[in-house]
Amino acid sequence: MASITKADTPPIEYEERGFRQVMSVVHTWSTLVPIWVLYFVFITGTIGYFHVEITNWMKPEIDHVAEPVDDAVLFEHATRYLGENAAGATTWSISLPSERRETSFIFWSRNITPEERETLTPAQQEELRESNSGNVVLDPVTGATYGDEVRATGGGDLLYRMHYVLHYMPRAMGEYIVIICTILMFAGLVTGIIIHKKIFKDFFTFRPAKGQRSWLDVHNISSVMTLPFQLMITFSGMLFYLATIMPLVFYGPTATFGFDVEDFLTSESIADVNPKNQELIGILAEEVFGITPAPEAAGVQASMAPLSDITSDFRSRYPDAKIDRLILQNPSDQNAAAT
Repeated sequence: MASITKADTPPIEYEERGFRQVMSVVHTWSTLVPIWVLYFVFITGTIGYFHVEITNWMKPEIDHVAEPVDDAVLFEHATRYLGENAAGATTWSISLPSERRETSFIFWSRNITPEERETLTPAQQEELRESNSGNVVLDPVTGATYGDEVRATGGGDLLYRMHYVLHYMPRAMGEYIVIICTILMFAGLVTGIIIHKKIFKDFFTFRPAKGQRSWLDVHNISSVMTLPFQLMITFSGMLFYLATIMPLVFYGPTATFGFDVEDFLTSESIADVNPKNQELIGILAEEVFGITPAPEAAGVQASMAPLSDITSDFRSRYPDAKIDRLILQNPSDQNAAAT
């Protein structure tokens, strides 16, 4: 009897994986790793779509007015409150009641001028900004404001923000985790299309009582059925973070026109960028979006026209348009402007 020695044993040859087999591995691991994070993102994002209604339900102390509200009454209450409590602000924002939110949300803030940026320290600038910024919920009928008596809850807005920053960790870390998981999901979708060479046949194939084979058929049917939605929601999610994923695509063209990208990224807000960037932003807003930038404050006190006249004039010009909010730049100044 011939014996086979170790030297006679032929070497094991590993079969080279084809492109579809490699894509199958990528498909498996790119979906297994981020699946629980993405599940959390999808659930909170879906619930967050109703963030207004959830907030209303979680803050029962706020009276929600059901009947239509007169703009003149609302703006009278809002301007009186802002004049008394936000006289130093450079921006007033007054939201009008809607079918979803019957109260009015008032917000005010203060921009740092170029002169203040040169003369004040960063700490002083921040103190000046915070002392002239705030927000309050206003009853549009009585003018009453809601403060400490309203329970401290983020409401539905917390769920809305949670689905893209995860909330329970530093904002930057949460954003990067969601970005990475989104990219992996998109890779899983593309590779899933590649490995299913009979994708349309799989959609109509279901073999019951076949154990794991039946579950795979369910997986194929449900994935193909929802594939257009999954591609759309994932790709659009990556577009929101385009400046982070591909910064050269977003900031490269603007830099060629003299835009100071570093100043823009390090500034606290749009209003804090340098004068050159302010000018370019104004040109971009006007040429691309048709938004006329507000003029600089003249420093001359002036009385404002009734805000209800502005909304009435707008409705007469655009009867089918809906007014969501009114934003005032440089209130009580000679160069006041409303958008």
